[in-house]
Formats: sequence, C-alpha cells, structure tokens
Amino acid sequence: MALSTKYQPLQEEVLSTLSCFASVLDSAFAPHYGAFMPGLVSILETTKYETQQDQELRASCIEVIGFILTSVKDQPAVCHDDAIVIAKKLIETLVNGNLTDSDPQITAISNCVSQIAVCLKDEFKQFLPTIIPALLKDAQRSIDFKVKA
Repeated sequence: MALSTKYQPLQEEVLSTLSCFASVLDSAFAPHYGAFMPGLVSILETTKYETQQDQELRASCIEVIGFILTSVKDQPAVCHDDAIVIAKKLIETLVNGNLTDSDPQITAISNCVSQIAVCLKDEFKQFLPTIIPALLKDAQRSIDFKVKA
C-alpha cells in the first residue's frame, strides 16, 4: 500500500486523493475506514516533525484522519477506540510538541480535534482539562496586524 511506503511524494499524493474522497463522500466513505486508518496512524507514529516536508506530510495525514473519522461519526463502534488514541496523540503534540507558529500541523490538529469531538460526543469532555488552558493561552497572544495603504 502506498501509505506504508517511505517515499514522501507518493504518500503526499495518496493523502491528497484520500482527503478529497473522504471529504466529498463523507459517510459513503465509511466502508473504507478500516483499510486506511491503520496506515494513517502509522504515518503519524513514524514521521518526525523536524523538517518542513515532514510537518506538511503530518499535517496532510492529520487532515485525512479528520475527514475519515467524520465519515464514521454515526458509527461509534467503528471509530471510538481510534478516536481516543488519536485525540491523545494530537492533543499531546499540540500542547507539548514545541510546534512553531508557522507549523502547518497546528491548524490540521485543531480541525481534526474538532472532528474527533463530533465522533466522541460526550466522551470528548475528558480532553477539555488539557485543551482549555492551551486555548486560553492562545487567546491571550498579541497579534501584530498592520494594514498597508
């Protein structure tokens, strides 16, 4: 399977295609959940986030995970365990991963975590004690915004 290959350009193309299919097909993509989720989790576990290319690959992977989890949001038995494990990994990365402000994973993680919340519903509240302080910290950042005339 192309996802398990360590050739990043191929992985990026496959992730882009999966992202498109999963987001457009939504719940119709659900039957393919089991075929793709293990490979996506493997990319997250094995790809470092040191280079820009690694960060972009991980961000794409996280985006696809969110779309695929959304495709099975009405089937908690299918996605529950994966959603818990992925949420823990992503929240840990977001809170303690030393991500830079320009890291593309930040937006991907934020979006995916919200998609995980939809899948887990009330069970997502276990993650709030970790997420809320990080959100409050981000809300207090000063933004240097200038408009040039």
